[in-house]
Amino acid sequence: MLSFLYKPQPDINYDFVAGAYLVATLLGLGLFGLEHFADVKQVEGFYLIFAPFLPCLFWGLFMRAKWKAQVQAEAKATKSD
Repeated sequence: MLSFLYKPQPDINYDFVAGAYLVATLLGLGLFGLEHFADVKQVEGFYLIFAPFLPCLFWGLFMRAKWKAQVQAEAKATKSD
């Protein structure tokens, strides 16, 4: 029923998905650093908007690894035929 959460779809490029989550996570970490270490008050709390991207990044990397393995298996099966 919820297999889309752990089985990669062949028509989705998980390199792009993981990359987008990485950029958003880095942006959130940058805003966190500006607020807490550089004391920039203009960005106070902005990092909270990007907080959900960290677990999404882990999921994206998990799916990317499974997707790459699936693509390699298909390529190996095609090559051996």
